[in-house]
Amino acid sequence: MGIKLTLGAVAVMACVAVGCGSDDSGASTAEAETVIVANGNADNGSAGRMTDALRLAGFSTGEAVNSQDKVAGSIVYYSDANGSQDVAVKVAVALGGVDVESLPDPAPTDSGSLDGGGVLLLLGQNQADKTLEELNGGGGSTGGGSSTGGGTTGTTPVGGTVKCDRESLTKALENANPDLTFKKLNNWNCDQGWAVASIEIDGGTDDPEYTVTSIAVLEAEGQFWINKDRVEVCGSGPDDSQVPASLYAVGCDSN
Repeated sequence: MGIKLTLGAVAVMACVAVGCGSDDSGASTAEAETVIVANGNADNGSAGRMTDALRLAGFSTGEAVNSQDKVAGSIVYYSDANGSQDVAVKVAVALGGVDVESLPDPAPTDSGSLDGGGVLLLLGQNQADKTLEELNGGGGSTGGGSSTGGGTTGTTPVGGTVKCDRESLTKALENANPDLTFKKLNNWNCDQGWAVASIEIDGGTDDPEYTVTSIAVLEAEGQFWINKDRVEVCGSGPDDSQVPASLYAVGCDSN
């Protein structure tokens, strides 16, 4: 049975933890959580370009492959290895909410297999050569520092009527703290009315080009994002935090 995903206040914690143990199927944890992109469209090289985009977003990726199957909408397949289904769901959300299904046998690749991976993205024409930001507000990791960046819910309202997008978050951060000169919003993730953002602020030197990377935590209140004191909202640990568990590791454990 396939899993149909729709956009909403879903945070994509794309930074997949790679382990070195083995799961019950005999595949290594690293292999189970590795994403292979297969070109299932008419745009040559699009699987490789999507592989690069997913890697920059924090996913573990393997070499791109080809598929004889040509599809309009992308499908993310997961193997029976432990951990692969969770990663498949995250990939599907990062692409804007596409179908997730159990990997068929043979796999829809030229070789009929999924060597070196546990998740297969069959890249369809609808998602070919589009950025993660175009597909779903970015799907980026909040800790990467990429200048392009991206969020997880695009223009979908979260926590009232506020939107999880670059414009709304940037506006809030520009007015958040007069003592810290906000320079740029890199990446962001949103869930349950909260947002975690990787930002660049003035480095406090005579060089106006010198910036430092910091983490901001914001809460949605009506039509606005409000920058919060991280120490106060993160609490002493996950059980004492106001920040959703899906955002805690990046928003509160980060320096």
